[in-house]
Amino acid sequence: MKKFVFAGFAFITFILAFTYLVSCLTPYVSPVDFWPMAFLALGFPYLAAVILILAFIWVLVKRKVALVLFLLLFAGFQNLVSTIALNPSSKTAVSKDSSSLRILSWNVRGFDNPSIGSDSLTSARTQMFKYISEINPDVLCLQEFVQHYLPGTFSNTEDLRKLGYGYMYLTNDVVNKNPGGVIITCSAIFSKIPIIDSAKVLLGDPSYTEYLGAVDIAFQNKKMRIFTTHFKSINLFAGPASSRNKVLFYGDSNFVYESTRFEKLKAFAQAHSKEAVIAKDALNNSPYPVIFAADMNSVPTSYPYHLMSQHLQDPFTKKGWGLGTTMDGYPKSLRIDFLLVDKQFTISNFRKDDVYLSDHFPQFVDVSWKK
Repeated sequence: MKKFVFAGFAFITFILAFTYLVSCLTPYVSPVDFWPMAFLALGFPYLAAVILILAFIWVLVKRKVALVLFLLLFAGFQNLVSTIALNPSSKTAVSKDSSSLRILSWNVRGFDNPSIGSDSLTSARTQMFKYISEINPDVLCLQEFVQHYLPGTFSNTEDLRKLGYGYMYLTNDVVNKNPGGVIITCSAIFSKIPIIDSAKVLLGDPSYTEYLGAVDIAFQNKKMRIFTTHFKSINLFAGPASSRNKVLFYGDSNFVYESTRFEKLKAFAQAHSKEAVIAKDALNNSPYPVIFAADMNSVPTSYPYHLMSQHLQDPFTKKGWGLGTTMDGYPKSLRIDFLLVDKQFTISNFRKDDVYLSDHFPQFVDVSWKK
């Protein structure tokens, strides 16, 4: 009986160890080429935890196996350092040095309820604008930004202008026209510094447009290019009952609402990989140093993150702590929003605030030119 239990435990250990080893390749293999990578990227942190637990158990059973498992953990070094930040001595601050530039990135989910009649001192919208005012960034990169041109609604662009953001660029991804007016949903960049130039790049699906937006500004007489975008929302829990305003998926109006969650995770991971290729090409062709701020809907163990972060700095891994969860949802380990910074900048400060106003958490970085 003991031999049978031992053999079974050894077999389970081997299967899990092999699966973990394959999951270590998720940054390098696109789900477009091998779709299981989409699920292994999501499962990597849990697989790593299981291997660590197994290693400690095997210390009591057979130390050579335990040693192999401990060494195996390091095969996932790239994924581990992207997932967990260990900077206990790093201090974050709201105050900003006058020689640095502060960029705040936030999926604002339309700034919540736009109705003037629903406004109050404690409303989510009021608190979101208060937060922005307190953090006082020089540049705002906002995803799922919404501008309403309807009677009885606030103007988000006008209210941000009142906070000092006199320069703006909207990608105008989706323009919904109705008898009462127009609603624009997009990614947006607001700046206290004059915008010299702007542009946008379609991220590959003309049936439901999402653009990579870019603006050029001059900071301390040197030009830089700031990008922001939103990769496709997975709509994991969408069903037939939620299909009034249909989200198209490469021209298919039924996929999001009739597919299983497995099919959606697979297809959207592949879509994100395609979007990342287009976005990275735009960054690589920038004539100026870049900052990339985005809701990528992809985890840091994924191919899209690895591709986008190549030759750039991730302020979270340099200044952050823990898992850096950026979404108020399940699982609580999701870091899907990123700020990536050119190596020509020094990162002096990074902070993510768990403010429960949108379904995403805001994060900001302070940068200065390297001397």
